[in-house]
Amino acid sequence: MSYGFDAPENVVTKAKTIANPKYLPVFEKVLAENGANGHLYGSSLTLADIGLLEVLLLIEDYIGVNELNEYPNLQVRIRFFNRRRFYFH
Repeated sequence: MSYGFDAPENVVTKAKTIANPKYLPVFEKVLAENGANGHLYGSSLTLADIGLLEVLLLIEDYIGVNELNEYPNLQVRIRFFNRRRFYFH
């Protein structure tokens, strides 16, 4: 799946129909299995969590937060990051 020089509308369509259904369930499952701490790995913020943050912010900005309706753990995660706003200066 190449995004390269594709039109923005096509990139969003591909993300919604191909990438999100393929990868979001994986993130959802890992968050569910890692217990109540809400991290992808371990019990503190890691680079994996920051990578997930980037994915979630892109979804929120370009597709809409409703894209996460089927993924309650991802919704909790985006709310966690949005409340802290530690990544904005």
